[in-house]
Amino acid sequence: MSESENKVRVGVEVFILHPSSTPSNPLFLMGKRLVPHGHDQWANPGGHLEFGETLEECAVREVLEETGLVLQKEKMKFLTATNSLMEAGPRRDGKEGLEGKHYVAIWMVGTWNGKGAGPRNLEGEKNGEWEWVGLEETRRWAGVEGMLFQPVLDLLRERGEVLESLV
Repeated sequence: MSESENKVRVGVEVFILHPSSTPSNPLFLMGKRLVPHGHDQWANPGGHLEFGETLEECAVREVLEETGLVLQKEKMKFLTATNSLMEAGPRRDGKEGLEGKHYVAIWMVGTWNGKGAGPRNLEGEKNGEWEWVGLEETRRWAGVEGMLFQPVLDLLRERGEVLESLV
């Protein structure tokens, strides 16, 4: 195994709550991935933690880069962390195979203030359109093969109880 194949990467994933969210009905932003890993699967906004960056800074930066939404770093909350192994294999889009990857996903929560135009797809080569979805809908998707990106699926299966405290 080469050095590049055996690195553990750190991803910061963000539950962006809609201002109308309630404890019984949290609404958060998800979009379909267009990149090879997780192609055509639903995922939260997020990305790689950069050297020297805090978790809050990474979450705010990734959300801004992907959606145009401005979240306040001071109001960003840590939710949990998950460990995701993505095996090598065929790509969902029919192209050449995928390399295996290992991610530690840090899950953060922030709330959009409802001001401005709302989320925009600023990285169209990486993501499909963003949609506000509910927790129950996401849990149903977990039962459909290939619907959710592996880290989201791992979160629901391994630490799903923490999602009860999103709002």
